[in-house]
Amino acid sequence: MLKLTFAALAAAALTAGPAAAATLAGSGSPEPVTWAAMVAGFAIGGGMIHRRGRRYRLVEALEDGRERSEEFVAPDDKTALRRAALAAGGSVAVYRGQRQISA
Repeated sequence: MLKLTFAALAAAALTAGPAAAATLAGSGSPEPVTWAAMVAGFAIGGGMIHRRGRRYRLVEALEDGRERSEEFVAPDDKTALRRAALAAGGSVAVYRGQRQISA
């Protein structure tokens, strides 16, 4: 393993010129394959987060005064509201976390 220090780079620059010092130090940017792997990793991670969806809670008021609660996962608010309209017949409230998104 080659250990480079500032003194070694300075000595190379003084004896052989700046081109030798730059060659000795190596390139400052990664190779294209490294960039491609990094971008692919971010894309896969972002896709997993996006695909996971959000958790929603459906609270339905029943005729006898009780409440029925159900949790489900949906990709967005519009889909969650559509699902809640199909699942419940009476008064319905849909929550995403602590925030109510419908009444």
